[in-house]
Amino acid sequence: MRAESSDQSLLARLRAHDTAAFEDVFRAYYAELVRFANQYVEGRDDAEELVAAMFAYLYDTLGRWEVRTTIRAYLFGSVRYRVFNHLRTTRRERRRHDLLFVDEQESVIPSPSVNPEELMMAEEDQRQRLHAVARAIAHLPPRARLVLSLRWTNQMSFDEIADVLDISPAAVQMQLSRAMRALREIAPEYLR
Repeated sequence: MRAESSDQSLLARLRAHDTAAFEDVFRAYYAELVRFANQYVEGRDDAEELVAAMFAYLYDTLGRWEVRTTIRAYLFGSVRYRVFNHLRTTRRERRRHDLLFVDEQESVIPSPSVNPEELMMAEEDQRQRLHAVARAIAHLPPRARLVLSLRWTNQMSFDEIADVLDISPAAVQMQLSRAMRALREIAPEYLR
C-alpha cells in the first residue's frame, strides 16, 4: 500500500512536469531496465539505446502516463514493447532470448573438512544442474520464458507482471504454473 501511495504522489509530480521527479524515476529504474532489455537484444548498447529512447518518449508524454499498478511495472511494460518492436523490425534471433541469466561464477563454499576433489565434484554437479535448468528453460515457449524472467530475475509480483504483459494476474499465475509444470517434465531430476 505504501508503494502505491508513493507512486501516486510521484505520478502527480510527473503529470505536473516536475523534472526532478522524472530524474528520480530515471535514476531509480534505468539500470534495472537496461538489464531486462539486455536479455533480449543484441548487446548492452542496444539495450541502453532502447531504454534511453523509452525515457525520452516518456519525458515528452509526462502528462499522459496511464499507470495501472506501479510505475515500475509501467516502465517494464514500456521497455518490453520497445524490445519486441526492435526484434520485429531487425528480425534478429539470438540465443540470449532463450536463456535466463545463469550465474556461472556461483560455487560451493569450501569447508575445512572437504577435500579438494569433493569440492571440484560438487562444483561440477552444481554447474551441470544450472545448465540443465537453463536448457529446460530454453525449450519453453517465449511467453513462458518471459513470465519466468519477470518473476525470477526481476522479482516482480503477479500484478506487476500482469501490467507488463497486459493480461490478468490470474493469467500470470496460470502461465507460471504451466511453465513450472513443463520444466518439471523436461528436467524432473533438477526441479522437484
